[in-house]
Amino acid sequence: MENRERKISINLYLNEDEFDLLNAKVKLSGLPNRSVFLRQLILYGIVYNVDYSHLKEQNWLLSNMANNINQIAHQANANGHISDSEVKRSRMILEDVWQLLRSTQSNQQ
Repeated sequence: MENRERKISINLYLNEDEFDLLNAKVKLSGLPNRSVFLRQLILYGIVYNVDYSHLKEQNWLLSNMANNINQIAHQANANGHISDSEVKRSRMILEDVWQLLRSTQSNQQ
């Protein structure tokens, strides 16, 4: 107990319905446990869960496209020309990025 950052314990009594509601809200929040959930609620007055999965996919596609462009630039500098397959691959990745951006925008509206 000496190594704990938080040393003060609070007891809270709830009825079964309140306890079930608390557990449901903790689960919806995506936070790891009730203690973290209640601390967030006390400190900030609100607990919310933001889904960033679409941004992870978008970042992956953008990174993939940037790597592809670097490969094309390296090939152009080394050989003086770019293969048609590299251009096609870049266009396909760019189209994937545009589709993701369009779907992200339509989901926000």
